Amino acid sequence: DECREDARVRAGIEFSRSREQLETELVQLRQQIEQEGRNVANLMEEIKSQQGDERREMYQEFLRGLLADERITEVDRQVLKSMQDECEISPELHEEILQGAFRMSTADFESHAVQESAKMACAVCHDPTKTKDHLVMDCMCLCLCADCAEPLKKKRRPKCPSCGRKVKKIEKIFYS
Repeated sequence: DECREDARVRAGIEFSRSREQLETELVQLRQQIEQEGRNVANLMEEIKSQQGDERREMYQEFLRGLLADERITEVDRQVLKSMQDECEISPELHEEILQGAFRMSTADFESHAVQESAKMACAVCHDPTKTKDHLVMDCMCLCLCADCAEPLKKKRRPKCPSCGRKVKKIEKIFYS
């Protein structure tokens, strides 16, 4: 009996040590899990930052294209708004990109857009959404939209709405 009792005590001690070791291992594993969680969070932030940089670069190149075209149409403005939403570009970030990449303020950008759309507006109806796409011959004034060119073609002795010269012919032009 004494032998059995002694074995039980020894087993209990061994069991206690095993339990302590298991608890220590459990604490270590929990710490490792917490550290890995922090590592994952850091990686997610890094990915988010890189995606933000990519979106910013994409938006900047889109602006470069708008400015290179020398005219910003109403459709361009709608696409710009969609691009701002898609790329999560705030008005402040828009201003920062304009100043950093193009040395231009938002006011300058808006002024450029208005001036360019006004340059492209028809000389008769002045509608900025209608593009001048008809050329008056012989004066070579590009000054009419399709809607205003047709009635002018039907007039008996039409004069160019831009320079006042006699109209010989009105031709549609195509932008490439």
